Amino acid sequence: MLVSPGQIVLWGNGCLAAARTVFEIAPWGDGWWIDIDIRGPERPEAERASLALDAAEAVATLAALLAEPPRGRADTDRSLTSTGIGTIYLKLPLPDGLADLFVSGDEGRLIAIAGVLLELVRRAGLRVDETLHPLPGHQL
Repeated sequence: MLVSPGQIVLWGNGCLAAARTVFEIAPWGDGWWIDIDIRGPERPEAERASLALDAAEAVATLAALLAEPPRGRADTDRSLTSTGIGTIYLKLPLPDGLADLFVSGDEGRLIAIAGVLLELVRRAGLRVDETLHPLPGHQL
């Protein structure tokens, strides 16, 4: 599990001009404590919440975050990236080394990881809408 605090940042569609959701994740007993902070043009006031995950939930969440999605096509189409597609940056210190991941332009991976992260936002009681998702027009 985590050996020290880590961070995940989800930029919504529009990337740097869009909503930004920050997950500050810290070890908490055998699980995780997650502080979530959402800011963006559609949310003039920062929205914040915290969420505790027990050991089993933390293990399942980590596995889902780091899993390789089924390989279809990786979107490297410049027209997709030029639309301001969002990105995900994950930096989690694990016992076997740092999980340092930057995802942009891989539609399957963006959808998979964003799904996990947006479910954490929902569980924390915060509003989830299309501005938080990294892909335009994606169903939540």
